[in-house]
Amino acid sequence: MRILNMVFMLTCICTNIEAQTNINLPSFSGKVYQNDPAKIDTIAISYKTPYASAADGISHVEVITDSSGNFAFKLPRYSQPAIIAIRPRVNGKVGFLYSSFFFEPTDNIFINIYKNTEGKMDSASFSGIGSAKYNLIRQLSSPYPARLRKKEIVTMPPANLATYLSELYQHVDELKQYKEDLLKETGLDTQMEKMIRYDFANAYNNWLVALGYWYTVSYKDKFAERELIKRHFNTFKEEFQYPEDPAMALVPSFLEKIAFRENLDLVMNAPGDTIPLKRLYDVFKTKYTGLVREELLANFFLAGKGRTAEVKFDDQLYDSLFKDARKLITLPILKKPMDQQAKTLKGRKFFNTSYTDINGKQFDSSTLKGKVIFIDLWGTGCTWCAIFHQGFHKDYYPLLKDNSDFVYLSIGTNKETKRWKEGIASGKYTSTEYLNVYTSGQTLQHPFTKYYNIKGVPFLLLIGRDGNIVSGNIVEPKGAFQLIQRALKMPKQGK
Repeated sequence: MRILNMVFMLTCICTNIEAQTNINLPSFSGKVYQNDPAKIDTIAISYKTPYASAADGISHVEVITDSSGNFAFKLPRYSQPAIIAIRPRVNGKVGFLYSSFFFEPTDNIFINIYKNTEGKMDSASFSGIGSAKYNLIRQLSSPYPARLRKKEIVTMPPANLATYLSELYQHVDELKQYKEDLLKETGLDTQMEKMIRYDFANAYNNWLVALGYWYTVSYKDKFAERELIKRHFNTFKEEFQYPEDPAMALVPSFLEKIAFRENLDLVMNAPGDTIPLKRLYDVFKTKYTGLVREELLANFFLAGKGRTAEVKFDDQLYDSLFKDARKLITLPILKKPMDQQAKTLKGRKFFNTSYTDINGKQFDSSTLKGKVIFIDLWGTGCTWCAIFHQGFHKDYYPLLKDNSDFVYLSIGTNKETKRWKEGIASGKYTSTEYLNVYTSGQTLQHPFTKYYNIKGVPFLLLIGRDGNIVSGNIVEPKGAFQLIQRALKMPKQGK
């Protein structure tokens, strides 16, 4: 019989402060029914600690099925509902993806997973204590009824914008009503009902994304169309919103939607094409309260939520706002990463350590003393890593590559050397013109990534000639280039 990976499982459970041996833990068991040569052999579980920022708090467990397809696992017991994602795998690879769910302390769930059995599509059903919310979420995550699919939300500009905007509004309104009708029948407690309302089948978010794309990309140079989109947005933006509620702080995806909405509101109603960094910060600080405000501020600084290309970035102002936000954040799970993030503020001493270079030899970053160093952490398969690299390498690196005082330190974070070298060879994520090193198979557990509490890539950092940080808050190639130019103009040490 194949068994659960107990070592990792126990580590995850025991590290949680509420996971005591005399307390019942949220329990899950199930069975895989399949009639397919490509068998599901592993259930990948991800779960997120309540109130953690968008950049933190995610843990992973792999549950191995036995020869009959049975599996079982337990999760930490939190005082509040938490997110779980269930991903069946075939030969170690994700076969098909299920929605995320909310699990609660008293859950005792049995999961039936069906894979190509008797002509059925891949699906799942839930039973047991607490199962009502899982089945509701599955229903909300499934394709909408045919009557609601006729007006699909697209990201290409339609021929008749006014007509399409009207249809889009009707579409969102119908989906909202469809969701409310389902919620009325569940009998869930008030908090869980609100959380599901915020997180799932949220057509309002599709509406925001569509309007934002058209306004900032498709019709960027067309005044009349942009005015039409703005008028439509301002007319209906309040209609699809929900009043602030503490339950929102438990729904990370909805917090991201709030940040995007506030950004879009400022962008559409700004006199120009950019908005000041402080203006967006002040919206989060003054419009919201309690844990919702703390989450929005933490996500703004720890994960860049709400910061788009339209936000005019000022690294000195950013550091000042960061210090202000630290005073407002009291929740320990948010305060700790904010304190760690402070290590990347301007003027802090850079943490030097060693890596493995392309030839398998050790390389220490301290050997670059006296140079302006641009650090770019990436991983093969990372889309945003590729977007940043390609934009910077095409437009700005040619202007810097002949400067002997500048080094582009490209740090790969892949576990396997082969995968890292494939990423280099592809040219998608880095260039052979850069100084390429990697985290020696330690991924994000390398001393450098642990020191700066790096939870994902890309991660960008600029170091000055004096070995101090110039900026740890770089989001796009042009801003990076401008900061590098400024750093190169600083006098060399001893002169």
